[in-house]
Formats: sequence, structure tokens, C-alpha cells
Amino acid sequence: MTPLVIPAYYINDNHRYRQGDAFTGIQLSANDDSTRLSEKKMMPFSVRYNSEFNAVETIFKGIINEADMQAQMLESCAIAAKYAASYAISNFTAATLRVSIVFIYDMPELCERMGGNRPVRLALINLNQENDEMIGFYQLVSQNRGWNVQIFSNTQQAKAWLLT
Repeated sequence: MTPLVIPAYYINDNHRYRQGDAFTGIQLSANDDSTRLSEKKMMPFSVRYNSEFNAVETIFKGIINEADMQAQMLESCAIAAKYAASYAISNFTAATLRVSIVFIYDMPELCERMGGNRPVRLALINLNQENDEMIGFYQLVSQNRGWNVQIFSNTQQAKAWLLT
């Protein structure tokens, strides 16, 4: 199986990834000078562990492309494994997805290749109508492959579903 490769240079919190790094959780040191500052890109999302819900929470902002989604999935899978998280919440309200249908179709398999587990419940929060088609398609594809994914219009509903 071909390793997944990060297609750009990213920084998110304390994690730094370069083009060509395999999705194996490689972390570069803060003093890595092998890449110029102009090549760096702040990720358009934040990922954190919420101990109250045993959940990985992601908030997306701005334009989200396939490379951003791959980097987010890597980050989320690493945090989920570290804390044995049972749930995940992804909020797309402040984001606009710019990904292909083929990419969405492949996301459940990609998540498995990164270490994601099907027992995890995933709540998707979306108030951006521009994302409705893509997020709805992702829910359908994921559910057809045995993942437990639901779409919500607010965080309270999503957290209530995760805890039921």
C-alpha cells in the first residue's frame, strides 16, 4: 500500500509537516530551517481533545481543500489514538469546502488508513448551505461503510447525540 503524503507545508499548534512527509505522525522540530518562511501555511482548522466528552473537536475556518482535510484527519486520528477518544465533532459552519466528490467518496477509507476506528461517533456541524451537498454525501458514504456519522445545526445537539 502506498503511504499517504502531505501535499503541502503546514503548521498547526506544535505539529509541523512538510511536503513529502508520510502520514505517520512525523513531527518536525521548531528549529527546522530546511523550509523558507514563505512556504509555510497556517492550517485553516484547529483540533483539540475535549476530556468532558472524550471527543476530538475540530473547527474549520475559511476555504478548505483536500490537503487541508488530509492534514486535519491526520491530526484528529493522532489525538484520538493518544486519548482513546470515542467521539469526534467537526464544525464546518465558518468554512467552505473545495474538495472533489471523489475525494469525499475516498475519505472513509483514508481515515481507516490513518488509524481511524469505526466505533467512533462523528458529529458534523454545518450551517453553511454551500457545504450541504458535500457533507451530506460524506454522511451517506460513511454510513454505507459502517461509520456512525450524523449532521447537526448546532453544537448542543451534536454533543447530546454523542452522549446518547
